[in-house]
Amino acid sequence: MVRLWSVSAKEDVPASRELVAQRREAMQDIQTLMASGEWGDKERTEFQQKFAVLDPEQARQALQQIMKGLNNGSIQALTNVPL
Repeated sequence: MVRLWSVSAKEDVPASRELVAQRREAMQDIQTLMASGEWGDKERTEFQQKFAVLDPEQARQALQQIMKGLNNGSIQALTNVPL
């Protein structure tokens, strides 16, 4: 079987120190967003920007935490657009 495209190709290359630092900072920023307890357009936009930097596992964790907060009420949605 010939693979035309590999999803894991990016994962095979170790992240640079700079990228690791960016990811760490992005996760900290996301934690701060969630700690505010509010989820409006500003928070959603900032989350999307930070989310783009994360590795797949960090992205999964961030989404899981956001959804858990929205579902249990610890984060209040203040926007009418889809989350």
